[in-house]
Amino acid sequence: ADAAGRVELFNAAAERILGIASEDVIGEPVDQLLPRLAQVDELNQPDESHADAGRTMVGPFEVEAVRRDGTEVPLELVVSRSLLRSGTRQGRRSGETVEHRVFVHTFRDITETRQAAQALKQSEERWKFALEGAGDGVWDWDIANEKVFYSRRWKAMLGLGDAEVGDTAGEEVSPANPPA
Repeated sequence: ADAAGRVELFNAAAERILGIASEDVIGEPVDQLLPRLAQVDELNQPDESHADAGRTMVGPFEVEAVRRDGTEVPLELVVSRSLLRSGTRQGRRSGETVEHRVFVHTFRDITETRQAAQALKQSEERWKFALEGAGDGVWDWDIANEKVFYSRRWKAMLGLGDAEVGDTAGEEVSPANPPA
């Protein structure tokens, strides 16, 4: 987008994700595609860390975009702000520098990621419900991360409180050897 927030370029991936042809958005305000973009605080507070290079980047963060058919699509968005400097242009005096501020919006559709996260959350909730309802004590050892999960019921069966048992592998826990 240009400094006024109008779309200058729109690639094939953006066309596919948003269901809009590039010729329909070139010259249009970015906020028509990303109506909630103005609510993203990071975009309204410029990062000065790359100011000398004439470039800043904010994100990633999640926003909703509006497709041509009016449906919303969740996106992960990164916005790069750049100040492009170039040498002489036709019609300019020799040696004159021309500056042009641009905003590059890079995004990806996170619909499947959100769906997977929701499915995982539901699965974990069902597992927890089934576990608590069965009255069984279980533990799960994550060998790669050297962590152990002990259910509340497992701890109670050993006469231990919830906070008395850590999650570190190798920690010996039993009624005869309670944690320190």
